[in-house]
Amino acid sequence: PLLGPSAVPPPRHNVYYRKLTKEVGSNWTIEPQQTVLAGSDTTTGYSLAVVGLDGLQRLWIAARYFDGTNIQIVVYTTDQLTAAPSWTQSTAALDIPTNNLFGLNAHVPTIVRFGDRIGIIYNSTTGFYKWRYRLDSDPITSWSPEETLNCNIPVSYTSFSAISDSRG
Repeated sequence: PLLGPSAVPPPRHNVYYRKLTKEVGSNWTIEPQQTVLAGSDTTTGYSLAVVGLDGLQRLWIAARYFDGTNIQIVVYTTDQLTAAPSWTQSTAALDIPTNNLFGLNAHVPTIVRFGDRIGIIYNSTTGFYKWRYRLDSDPITSWSPEETLNCNIPVSYTSFSAISDSRG
């Protein structure tokens, strides 16, 4: 398989979750690792996963997914802040799946919370950053239509973060 952060994820790359709980003083409890998304032994894999928390205490995971042919972003969620929550797929693909070479540098997600919304920003195969967002109170499968962000950052970045300002 190809190597490097912009390469197609090789098969067997998984996404893991592990809860950390702050105890009294400076003590922490580290819970056992849970596999949230499992790649197959031969064709599928996940990479560049990010996690975010919305205003209703729901966790969201967005990850780059290679299905053996196409690369796309998948989104999963849970409202169980436990050591081994049950995860639900929010949408089959947040962006348009692609199988072209430019797709190797695209489909990289980050999560941002702003006010009573949570959004996923990602670089696209069109050379622009795109995003979709939802109200915390929306059904878990509800997302805004895809929009292009107006910014001057090259889409070749394979890792980026976003924060909101005080206006949300």
